Amino acid sequence: MKKILLFFTLLIFGITFGQNYSNNKIENYISKLIELSVNLDDYDYDVSVSEPIGRKETFIVKDKYTSNFISSKKWFADNEQHLIFIKIYRKGTESDFLIMTNSEYPNIRVYGFWALIKNNKINDALNVLKEEKGKAKEIEWNSLGCDIYLKQTDELMSEIFEIENIIRANKRQK
Repeated sequence: MKKILLFFTLLIFGITFGQNYSNNKIENYISKLIELSVNLDDYDYDVSVSEPIGRKETFIVKDKYTSNFISSKKWFADNEQHLIFIKIYRKGTESDFLIMTNSEYPNIRVYGFWALIKNNKINDALNVLKEEKGKAKEIEWNSLGCDIYLKQTDELMSEIFEIENIIRANKRQK
């Protein structure tokens, strides 16, 4: 039953937003990212939605930095979600990323924001961050392998912004 619900959710998402993306590949990547990082199995009818344990769904954002995997490949990712994200930010357009930042899924909004930063669309990213403060929702940030942190989306976006600035500064120094 839950898989059917997920299928219909993705189908509705595709019908509603699919025509807006620059191409079908990007639309498919985003649908796959939703499928992998939105867990509707956490549904609990008996607990208030405002309590962290009673959240009706789990939204996950993953990065590629773990202590378990080391690679010299430029586009290396140690998990499928981040690999798909890499494809989105490399092949997508600015309008794709902006559409993502308006998604009903808070983790997809974070990935859209991150893609804007990765593509040096800093002003757009800062505008998205301002807008996110009004609609922030708690999501799971899976960073450094197995560490999972609950974060508000606007806080996570700010943290990602800082991380990417440090990475950018380090590249300039080399």
